[in-house]
Amino acid sequence: MRVLLRDMKHGKIKLVAESLDDLWHLQHIVEPGDIVVSSTWRRERKKSDKTRPERLEKRRVTLSLRVEKVEFYKHANRLKILGIIVDGEDIGR
Repeated sequence: MRVLLRDMKHGKIKLVAESLDDLWHLQHIVEPGDIVVSSTWRRERKKSDKTRPERLEKRRVTLSLRVEKVEFYKHANRLKILGIIVDGEDIGR
């Protein structure tokens, strides 16, 4: 795991997970109530009269989540962080 920024005065850390072991460790570090900022892909939704909506392009957005639950999927190489969005772009959801 690469640590890019460590600001213990404000309780912030910026890092890059590089292996499956890093995800396992993060599962035990991230706790409910923490704020996690990450980028993700979202589709912009538009209201239309069509019964079948047209295919929309995905855009990269940055979201901040207040963590409620952390799930680690070893066989899928995924760390899933569930929570409520507290900050981010509004793309019509």
